[in-house]
Amino acid sequence: MSNVKEMGKLLNIYYGKKDSPFIANWIITAQCNCKCPFCELGIKNMYKPEEEVSTERALVLIKEMKDMGIKYLTLSGGEVFLRKDIYLIIEKLKEAGIKVGIVTNGLLLPVLSDDKMEVLLKNLDSLIISLDSSVAEEHNHCRRTPKLYEMIMKGIEKFQSKGFDNISFESIIMGQNYKQIPEIVKLAKEKGIRKVMFRPINIESNFPQLGAVGDKSEFADYDVDSIIEYIDKGIAVASDLDVDCDLEFNRKWIVEYFKNLKLKKGFFHDRVMKNYFCFIPFSYVIINYDGGLLPCLLLKPKGNVRDGCLRDERKKANCVRRKLAKRDFYPICNCCFDQANNNVRFSTLCSPFRNLSSLQGLYKDVMSVKKRLNS
Repeated sequence: MSNVKEMGKLLNIYYGKKDSPFIANWIITAQCNCKCPFCELGIKNMYKPEEEVSTERALVLIKEMKDMGIKYLTLSGGEVFLRKDIYLIIEKLKEAGIKVGIVTNGLLLPVLSDDKMEVLLKNLDSLIISLDSSVAEEHNHCRRTPKLYEMIMKGIEKFQSKGFDNISFESIIMGQNYKQIPEIVKLAKEKGIRKVMFRPINIESNFPQLGAVGDKSEFADYDVDSIIEYIDKGIAVASDLDVDCDLEFNRKWIVEYFKNLKLKKGFFHDRVMKNYFCFIPFSYVIINYDGGLLPCLLLKPKGNVRDGCLRDERKKANCVRRKLAKRDFYPICNCCFDQANNNVRFSTLCSPFRNLSSLQGLYKDVMSVKKRLNS
C-alpha cells in the first residue's frame, strides 16, 4: 500500500463497509509441473484448456480490472509459466499501469528463452519463489519433484545476472519442515533474496471448488511449543542478518493458527487482535483458473468472469460482504491460512488505538517495505 487513495479505500471498507478493490490475485492456470502432496492441483490433474479464461477474454478482463481501480496483481497457479500466453498478459497488465508479481515453483526459471526473459525484465515487478527447505533433498521431497531446488538456484542466478533482484521466498510451515525456518532465512541472506514470507499449511482445499486432497493431518503433525521455538529462532536470525522477513509481524497469527489446529476452540483471530475484520472480499479481486470469482481463498466462487463482466459478476458476492461486514464469519474462516496477515495489517491501520499491541509490529513491517522499495 503506497498512497492516500488506497488508505481511503481501506477506511471506506472498515467504516463504510463498501466494496473497494485495489488488489488482485489471478490463479491464471491449473497446469502444474510439480506433484506437491498438499495441493489439489499437484495430486489431481485438473487442467482442462476449455475451462480456462481465453486469451481474448483475459485482455478484456485486464481493462475491466484497470477500470475497477486495481493497482497490484499477483499471478499464480498451478505454474504460471506453463500458460503459453502469459507473456502477452504480463505486457498488457503493465501497459494498464498494474504492478505485476508472479508466484512460481521455479522449475522453469533457468530454461526461459531470451525473448521471454526480455518481456519479464521489462514488465515484471516481483518474483516470488516457493521454497520449503534450504536442503535440496528435503525441498525436492516436499514438492515431489526431482532437481527442483537445483533449478530454483539456477533461476535465481539467471535473474540476478540480468539485474532483476526483486525476488522473494515464500515458505509453507508444516510438521515436516518447521525446523528449517531459520535456515531458510540464512539462505535468503546468502542468495541476496529481498524478502522471506512464511505461511502456515492449509489443511483445507487450496481451491474452494475442489475437495481437499485426502487427509492432510500428516502435514499438521507437530508440537506447538517446538514450532514457536523455531519461529523465534527465525526472527532472531532475520534480525541478526538484517533479512526482511514477515515472521515478527505474523508471529502471533501463525502461532494462534497452529494452536487452533490442535485445540479447535473458539475463533482464533480474536486471540490475535481486537475487532478482527476481514477485508479480503472488499479489497481483493480473486480470479480462479476457470474464471470463478472467489470472495477469498477459502470460500466457493460467486460469479464467473470467463464470459461475464467483472463488475457485474462481482456483485454476486455482495451477500458474502454483507455477512462479513457484521463480523458474522463462516466456520471455515477459522482455518484462514493465507490472507489473515493482511487483515491484521489493515485492521491495525484503520483502528490503531484498538490494536496498540499490533501497532509496533506494523511500524516495523511498513519500514521494511519502505527499505525494500528504496533499495
